[in-house]
Amino acid sequence: WEGYQLGGIDLSGARLGGAKLSGADLSGANLSKCDLQNANLTKANLQGCNLEAGDLQGCHLEQAQLLSASAVRGCNFGAVAWEGYQLGSFDLSGARLGGAKLSGADLSGADLPGANLQRCDLQNAN
Repeated sequence: WEGYQLGGIDLSGARLGGAKLSGADLSGANLSKCDLQNANLTKANLQGCNLEAGDLQGCHLEQAQLLSASAVRGCNFGAVAWEGYQLGSFDLSGARLGGAKLSGADLSGADLPGANLQRCDLQNAN
């Protein structure tokens, strides 16, 4: 599915663990409760996506366009690498970010109640 145009598709609850979606256009897609463990979303367009309660543990999000992802509440991000990302507008309430790499990330304005930030690398994050 690398580079595919999948904007607006409803993949809620789908099992896409390990899927190769690098460069895919998933803008506006419903990925709620989706299993995306270890999926490759490098350079994917995730703008306006609903990722609520999804499992993105170990997911590759390098250079992915996440700005204005509509819902990431309750997601399991695990040790995802988000160094330098702009996450200020995100509702991360209840998200599991344990072990995530957030060094240099902008979290100012992010909603974080109930988020698990244990073992996160928050060096130079604000």
